Amino acid sequence: MMQGTKRDRIFFNIFTFWFWFSNYILNPYMSPYAQSMGASNVAIGFVVSAYSVAQIALKIPLGIVSDRIGRKKVFIVLGAAISMLSELGMYLSASVGGLIAFRLLQGIAVASWVCATVLFASYLPADQAVNATVHLQIFNSAGTLTGYFAGGFITERFGYRSVFALAALGAVFALIFASIIRENRQKQEAPLTTRELVQVGRSPFLLLVTGVCMVGQMILSTTSWGFTPTLALELGASSSQISLISVCWSVSGLVCSMFIVRRLVKRLGEKRLIIIATALEAVFCFSQPFMPSILLLAINGALSGLTHSMSYSVLLGLSIRYFPGRARAAAMGFMQSLYCIGLFIGPVISGYFNDLYGLRAGFIVIGLLGFLAPAATWLFYETAEKKTISQTGAQQAG
Repeated sequence: MMQGTKRDRIFFNIFTFWFWFSNYILNPYMSPYAQSMGASNVAIGFVVSAYSVAQIALKIPLGIVSDRIGRKKVFIVLGAAISMLSELGMYLSASVGGLIAFRLLQGIAVASWVCATVLFASYLPADQAVNATVHLQIFNSAGTLTGYFAGGFITERFGYRSVFALAALGAVFALIFASIIRENRQKQEAPLTTRELVQVGRSPFLLLVTGVCMVGQMILSTTSWGFTPTLALELGASSSQISLISVCWSVSGLVCSMFIVRRLVKRLGEKRLIIIATALEAVFCFSQPFMPSILLLAINGALSGLTHSMSYSVLLGLSIRYFPGRARAAAMGFMQSLYCIGLFIGPVISGYFNDLYGLRAGFIVIGLLGFLAPAATWLFYETAEKKTISQTGAQQAG
């Protein structure tokens, strides 16, 4: 397979930066903005989780279709364009129902990321799957961080609504660079048969890493993307301070992706790193509502971002490690579609418990559920890996 050039990687990095700038800049302000419209905690949960519904439905079909036609770029360009439309729609919307509808459209846009991940991985040797996803996570985090800084600045001066216009502008840049990146022309292989697709979806190792990632996304959508800004408001935070808490989450994730993950993978191995990171992520979710000040809430958020980045980037790489090139988008689509179930149920469950028992309840429940991830990794990692290697005929990673 022909690998990507330096030019390919540079333009893809810039696209990644702007794509996630435009889609993540909104996250700290979704729940406060919905709250300002009079939404209940349950309604806020649906605003936050609507983003994931389309991803659950579309990522597997997108992975399959893009594999079969041997094209990824067309879906990436469409994703950037739809992202721009969704953010303009949220800017123009004047109701909670409108927010939910355009948040759903944003999820359709982000579903295209399954194709982007696999296209970028094609620029590198097949045994560098984890390194490819860690590399993308760096520019994902950089775009997110910049968005949080910019969002705090603009909302402090012009209010929550202004951030949606800035997001749409970022999506314009993402669309420009999505149009510039090049498809890595691969030798066309026979498309996966239905039986082979079923085998991909039934892969024990893929099911395991998907389930673990699902729990992490459930925590993420409950905390940083969900009700952490509401906690901050209860502590008296301004919009710029809400942004600062999100910045702390993003900075720690960026630092982790750039300087920590690769070293820890070499030192600990993927299994032990995932166990440690997911256990700590659950602890920080559980403890978050007990933070007595904005400063401690920001520190907790930074530690949560650090541990989430550790597990997420490694799990993405592992999801495609043992599959041939023609099956990788299907495997990635399967994982990214199913882990979005975590993005959906996290805010819904936490919003329900928050309405019944107060704001702490949702964090406690999701934090306790978070310990399922390290437990499953501890119990099933080697067995699932060996079964998948046996099924696919892949080489076990050293």
